[in-house]
Amino acid sequence: MKTIILYAPPAAIQTLAEAVTAYVEAAYPAGGSECAQSAREALLSTVLTLRNEYDNDNRSVSISRRIKAHLKSALEYYPQTQAERRQLAEHEASQLLKCLQGDIISQQEWDA
Repeated sequence: MKTIILYAPPAAIQTLAEAVTAYVEAAYPAGGSECAQSAREALLSTVLTLRNEYDNDNRSVSISRRIKAHLKSALEYYPQTQAERRQLAEHEASQLLKCLQGDIISQQEWDA
């Protein structure tokens, strides 16, 4: 399996997991078509990976590369789910989109 490694603080990876979860519920609700359910399962599996396989020593997590387009869509959708803190959510999504492209997010950048 080809993977990508995301280098980011734990809070950033947790935010990504939350964004993907919200996206899954909106885009792939339970009980949809077989294809939609397959995408749902893959995304929820990625959420588990983000939450359970984060490497604190290297501040990173490895995920399947084939899910990358779905993660981008989730991050584009994420600010819409955060009405009270939309501006901050847009900043977080922007940082995480850069991370998906290979950038490293420092704690200082995440907290900015």
